[in-house]
Amino acid sequence: MLPATRLMTGRIPLRRFIAGRMTIRSQSTSSYQPPNAQKPNPHARHPEALRLRSMLTSIQRDFYKNNGRPIFKSFLIAVATYEVIYWSWLKLESLETVQETNGS
Repeated sequence: MLPATRLMTGRIPLRRFIAGRMTIRSQSTSSYQPPNAQKPNPHARHPEALRLRSMLTSIQRDFYKNNGRPIFKSFLIAVATYEVIYWSWLKLESLETVQETNGS
């Protein structure tokens, strides 16, 4: 037969619940082993490949470090020029259609 507290509420008393959780926690954490955080190095067998890759990366980094702003500036000027020409052409086309509808 169940104790009176469990019969009335349908729940386990708080003391037993906490005591049960404590034993479960102490058992589960004692066998826990953290995973090995050290990852294998894919270039361990090929140090030359790693050296070449780092050299190539530094060459690319230096190129964009020195020439990044001029390249971006040229690209920005090209886009701005395209937009100005496009909107000018659009304005001329709209004026031409207005003149054609007026019959001139």
